[in-house]
Amino acid sequence: MSRGMRAEERGAAGGLWPASLGWLFVNRLQVVLYILVLPHVLLYPYMIWAIVIVGFLSHFNLRLLAGWLRTEEARLGYEGFVRLLGERATRALAVPGAAALLLDSAIVTLDYLEVAHHVLFPSVSRLTLLPLLWLASFYLAGQGMLLAGRFVVMAFIGSVWIAALFIQFLFPPAAEYRLLLPVFPKEPCGDLALILPALWAALSGPQYLAFAGRRFAPAGRMFRWLALGNALTVLEYIVFFLAVTLSFGTEYMRKIDYPVVQLIRYIQLPFFERLETVVIPAHMILYVFLDAFFILFLRDALRVAAGAARKPERPGWLTAAAFLWVAVVYVIGRFFWTNETQHRLWIHVHVWLAGALYALVPSFLALAAARRRRRSDRTLT
Repeated sequence: MSRGMRAEERGAAGGLWPASLGWLFVNRLQVVLYILVLPHVLLYPYMIWAIVIVGFLSHFNLRLLAGWLRTEEARLGYEGFVRLLGERATRALAVPGAAALLLDSAIVTLDYLEVAHHVLFPSVSRLTLLPLLWLASFYLAGQGMLLAGRFVVMAFIGSVWIAALFIQFLFPPAAEYRLLLPVFPKEPCGDLALILPALWAALSGPQYLAFAGRRFAPAGRMFRWLALGNALTVLEYIVFFLAVTLSFGTEYMRKIDYPVVQLIRYIQLPFFERLETVVIPAHMILYVFLDAFFILFLRDALRVAAGAARKPERPGWLTAAAFLWVAVVYVIGRFFWTNETQHRLWIHVHVWLAGALYALVPSFLALAAARRRRRSDRTLT
């Protein structure tokens, strides 16, 4: 048995996440954006290469993240950040970090509620499902970070099967292969200034694992697991992209809302009709996990900003974080997300915010850790 596997087993037995959970975290944190944004951006067949290229670049970012997670500072949690940045800077950075986390999670959650409203409950408010989603997420967050993190297995099992439903659209008679032409155009179409950032944002989410380093068992195989999750996400995106393109084509995709969701309506099963009434509620399992994770990270950020990170943890912090989260989601959804123009605006905000966080957080922490090691080596010599 390898040394890496023994470390993972010790971590699982000692109340830590095994490194092998890393691929599930990466995959489920990434897949939430495709059905919401990318079908409106990836309109041309040749853009399949953009998915592959950006996915390859994401591998390099995950290598930086894996390098950070192996450092001693990452395993120390708050004390590691203090050692790296200083206590004053750590507390100061927790404030914009909490704001970015709130905004990012609110947009993602409201997007899911928009889909459910558009497809399942068009006659009621888009916020109808918010109390149910919030209560389930609050309950899961109340189980603690370790158990909430292990719920990623249920989130994966409860949602990964959705991608398998679209494989049938890749083969005749459903597939129209001529719609994939030209795969290599003479002149690229579309706005690359939006396409590439949207793809990069669609692969974001793993950056939040940078703040959960002390929850992972120390192991040298972390990058392999993170890369596996990223590769699976890219494969899922390609399946969705090909299924929608082969079924609808570029021109029709311009005219419909949520092409991936609309394509579900064409899936025929001998024992069930209107499969979207099952797929969309089942997808809520993933959002329960994501929002519980966001609430827990928000709680930790609030404690750090308030200077209470070293004090005994009290349930009031989690309650405050949960109520702050649902209040922000409700206010944005009720007053600032009332029409299609505002919807598009928030999508653009999410693309640039999530993309920036994904690019900056792993690189900043990895470089800061490397700089501290160099200083330590100079001191010793």
